[in-house]
Amino acid sequence: MDNLKEIENSILLRNLGYEIFYLRKTFSTMDFAREALEFGKYFRAVIVAEEQVRGRGRKGRKWVSPRGGLWTTIVTPIPRDKLELTSIIAGLAVTVSLKELYGLNIQLKWPNDVVYLGFKLGGILVENLIYDNEIISLVGIGINCNNSSLDLGVEGTISLREILGRRVSRKEILEKIVVNIERFLKEYTAFEIIEAYKRYCFSLGRKVKIKVNEEIIEGIVCDITNKGGLIVRTSRKDEVIVNHGDVIEHEGAKYKLG
Repeated sequence: MDNLKEIENSILLRNLGYEIFYLRKTFSTMDFAREALEFGKYFRAVIVAEEQVRGRGRKGRKWVSPRGGLWTTIVTPIPRDKLELTSIIAGLAVTVSLKELYGLNIQLKWPNDVVYLGFKLGGILVENLIYDNEIISLVGIGINCNNSSLDLGVEGTISLREILGRRVSRKEILEKIVVNIERFLKEYTAFEIIEAYKRYCFSLGRKVKIKVNEEIIEGIVCDITNKGGLIVRTSRKDEVIVNHGDVIEHEGAKYKLG
């Protein structure tokens, strides 16, 4: 049911032009992807590991990556008009894929968390690099699949196995995510991507507190900008645009933030 090593023989991914690297254990699929790009010139690649010993999230934070989860980095060229939306595209690919496969209402907490009923199911980390005048994205995705919240040791997390009551095929999920990333990149306009994001955005309509540099912005998320930023309505009825920052409080989130 869940033999991730079978991804090495994925005709679907190879037909899309992806080189596939399956690793039993690695420091970080992001680091491996960077080396594959730099030394092997793999502009399209899928790196997946059974276990990461130094997985990381935003700002170098530790990402616990035990066996049973889906820990992957997808290397792909990004059109310049979609560059600022790469994280949103990756998040949409995850949520749409899990809905298509299992009918789950997965949502995205801004800027990069995958959540289910307020519990953290996964996360996304994107690094954009320039090689040979092309913009290449390293799209890191971590999803709790057949592991459990006890494996993670982090309160407020959840896995697909816990949600569905059964094991899932990580190969099937990964293939579906890559297909959907391709679809959003090639078939959707930037406007359509933002409209789709609004349908899955856990943050929309909720109270948040965000640290931007040394400033704290607090209010209700009332809309999303065309670049994927938040429009936050403060208690003074001002509307503040937030393009980056650390969410330190979020209504409905059942896990520790920051």
